[in-house]
Amino acid sequence: MITREYEAKSCTLKAKYSGNLTLDELFQHLNHLSESAEYDRRLYILTDGYEVKVDFPADAIESIMETTARALQGYTSVREAILVDSPLEAAYATLYQSMNEISNYSVRVFSTVEAANEWLYGEDE
Repeated sequence: MITREYEAKSCTLKAKYSGNLTLDELFQHLNHLSESAEYDRRLYILTDGYEVKVDFPADAIESIMETTARALQGYTSVREAILVDSPLEAAYATLYQSMNEISNYSVRVFSTVEAANEWLYGEDE
């Protein structure tokens, strides 16, 4: 399951993943990003994956990255910090990060909220 909360003042979307995360749920979340006029076009995303179990194969990550690229076409820039604390989810998120070649998208994987926020709101790369 994915829940979302948008903080307009900081242009931050807080996404919380919990339970078994399926490809369908992830694609729905990405489609939501592409369709939402509510979000600032310079978007910060804090993704909380502490309570999630990935329920799709690692070879699906390439398709997820392609869907992410399409979903973010209407944005000026997107920075996403992904929080994980289990080895499997960390491996998936790190693979996703390493595959990123989207020009308007920066993504990093973190184990603490403090480190994620420091990077997320820090100086542009």
